[in-house]
Amino acid sequence: MNRPDSTSLQGLLARILVDARLADELRDDPVRFSRVHGVDENAARQLAALPCGGFAVTASTARYSRESWVRASFPATFALVAATEDESRLMQVCLEHGTFDDAAATGRRLGAAVEPPSGGVGTRDRLLAEAVSFETCSHEARAQWNAVAPAPTARPVLRPGVLVAGFSRPMAEVVRMILQGPVPHEFPEGATHYVMRATAKSDPVRCYRIAPKLAHMLLSCDGSRSTSEVAEAVGILRESVERSLHSLAAMEFIAWIPDVGSNM
Repeated sequence: MNRPDSTSLQGLLARILVDARLADELRDDPVRFSRVHGVDENAARQLAALPCGGFAVTASTARYSRESWVRASFPATFALVAATEDESRLMQVCLEHGTFDDAAATGRRLGAAVEPPSGGVGTRDRLLAEAVSFETCSHEARAQWNAVAPAPTARPVLRPGVLVAGFSRPMAEVVRMILQGPVPHEFPEGATHYVMRATAKSDPVRCYRIAPKLAHMLLSCDGSRSTSEVAEAVGILRESVERSLHSLAAMEFIAWIPDVGSNM
């Protein structure tokens, strides 16, 4: 068997340190473990020979550190599922597949794990899914903030670190209510749209509640449409769209310059 590269072996070791089942499987039969997981048999034997006590302490410390990172990255999500079966299930999803330096990727995995089934969706299920989505959007914005900004043209486009999202309730207010604790039994409802903007990786992501028409306009600013085409997509006058685009560009939500050769 070919010796695996150090990256794959380190990845497997990271999984072992947060999954007691894998650690037991390794100690019970390192030869079979090496075949099942595609690692070098000698490496598996060496890992299995580590003192159980030290291995357990290391695993416990690593798991605690990673659980703390997950909870800090998704505080509202885990406050909602505290002391429920979902708490351990969702934490395991994060520990098994998370990269622990990419909260956006972890959020996408969480989102897939909490996606409500079609039909008969409970209010709590939808609330949990939207809490994950809201917190993930914040991480997505922060992950994109330092991308190279597009050169402004007459076709407006969102700047890096700017995201538009819609929810069935005012999630910024809902998240504040959850984090203030205790988690209330009822939450405000009503379709709500936000534009989120990250200005630095370490700074809080700013969240602005916006009208549905403005959300539609921003989503139409994908770099492929002219001002007139954005107006047509949104269904409002071109002059109104142009005034809004001036404001959005000044606020650095979009990259755009007026097409001076077009008719107003």
